[in-house]
Amino acid sequence: MTPTDAQRIVRRLAAAEGYLELGLPSRAIGEINSLPDAGPFEAIAELLRGEALQQEERFDEAIP
Repeated sequence: MTPTDAQRIVRRLAAAEGYLELGLPSRAIGEINSLPDAGPFEAIAELLRGEALQQEERFDEAIP
């Protein structure tokens, strides 16, 4: 993973977190899904995905 790739991933995850703060979980999921591979940031991506799914009350999907 190049530094540019890492920066791109961090920007997408920051955008996803911002969408969650604005109450826009579907947009957050869209940002996370646009990442082909989060690499070392996978845990953060999955945490944000779980939070977005919780906001959408899709609890069964959020558990894993």
